[in-house]
Amino acid sequence: MVKLILDIRTIYFIGCLLYVILPVITWLVLKADRSMAVRAWCGGSFIFGLGWIFLTLLRGIVPDVFSFTVANVLIFSSFLIRTQSLRLNFQTPAHWRLSAIASVLFGVIFHALWRLDDSGDFRVIFSTTGNTMTVVLFAWVAWRLGRRHDSFAARGIAAIYGILGVVGLWRLALLTVGQTTQSLLNATTDVYFLSVGMILGAVVGHLGFLGIVVENSTRRRVETAAQLAREEESRRLAIQLAQFDRQRGIAELSSSLAHELTQPLTAILSNAQTAKRGIRGDRLDKGQLTDLLARIEFNSRRANDIVKRIRSFIRPQTVDRKQVDLGRIVQETIDLIGRESLPAKVTVSVEKPKDPVWVQGDAIQLSQIVVNLFRNALDAVMNNSKASRRDISLDVGLRLDRAILTVRDNGPGFTREAMEQTGTPFFSTKENGLGMGLAISRAIAEQHGGRMSFHNGVDRGAVFEISLPVLDLASGGTS
Repeated sequence: MVKLILDIRTIYFIGCLLYVILPVITWLVLKADRSMAVRAWCGGSFIFGLGWIFLTLLRGIVPDVFSFTVANVLIFSSFLIRTQSLRLNFQTPAHWRLSAIASVLFGVIFHALWRLDDSGDFRVIFSTTGNTMTVVLFAWVAWRLGRRHDSFAARGIAAIYGILGVVGLWRLALLTVGQTTQSLLNATTDVYFLSVGMILGAVVGHLGFLGIVVENSTRRRVETAAQLAREEESRRLAIQLAQFDRQRGIAELSSSLAHELTQPLTAILSNAQTAKRGIRGDRLDKGQLTDLLARIEFNSRRANDIVKRIRSFIRPQTVDRKQVDLGRIVQETIDLIGRESLPAKVTVSVEKPKDPVWVQGDAIQLSQIVVNLFRNALDAVMNNSKASRRDISLDVGLRLDRAILTVRDNGPGFTREAMEQTGTPFFSTKENGLGMGLAISRAIAEQHGGRMSFHNGVDRGAVFEISLPVLDLASGGTS
């Protein structure tokens, strides 16, 4: 025996008081985070204190079943509950059913030994073994989680309860060889160290748990900030890639530009020459001259509009999201680039509702989606030598609260490999393709709160679908 500065009951009283008060304080401190992990920790700690109160302070005051069976089951269960709390804190699956089964079995066996073992030797060895094993399990899980997630607080909990587990094993060895007493109220050296370890475990354990919560909260904030930074970088990169893709298409648009401008410029030249000859020969009256000038003005505006449309398509600009008609964007984009399909004798059709399909977005970026999907479909039908016809259809419609753009072709469709990788950066089925067009389209759709999906058609070909939130004009937001 050792000479104690404090009476063993006083030490137990301090320990029990800490295990009752500290869970309440922890619960109040973490009022903003009443997660299952917090509830399990505070509840497990509280019932541990309750078990020690029954086991030590109230022995002889309450019925023996509380001081023995109930007390030991509470202590045994408390460590299993707090073990699951640590698992939950680190996003690891908890084993509630296994813990409940273990607690019930422990209680049944202990109660049977308490009733049948008159000497109490087997009962005490069994309870000490069971409770010590749960302490060791608790310390081991805390250490493993601490190393895996680099948590100093979890390793601190593991250290203090690891020491408590060693003390428990020491007491178990002494009990086995008969070198210590059964009662925890006798101030033997092992009991003294056990009681002091309980006090240290209460303080360090709760401080460590608070530390874990703070670490996890800080880690989540850092991860959220990093995710936002990645999304912003992805958005910026997608815009730059989209711009690069538009500029790469300047050469392809040159023939369309020449054809588009030829008609209005030819009309301007013809009307100007007619007016010039008429004025020289004094053969035009005022009305005829006004009509020729009106035609020149009309075709000049038409040519200017064509130049503006192409310039806005290829020039860099900031994102300008506003109310736009998806059907109109599709139609105007196909009007601009649809002539690319003429040499290949591809039939292109656009179907859209009579009423506008309003979405909140950047018209240039949305037109880039149309360009990418159209060119992807055009490449697909060009590679389908078996088809008697080459068709591409673009349909704009509504589905519940979503605006839907569907692009269909009668090309060869997707292979299994293409189904898995289409839409990922740098994957292309074309020999000289960069593999960025569909990835850019997906990124733009997601930036607009939408998504891109694709599948093989019922008969043949591929089907791409862009889904965007419909603009709710009544509330001024998207639905």
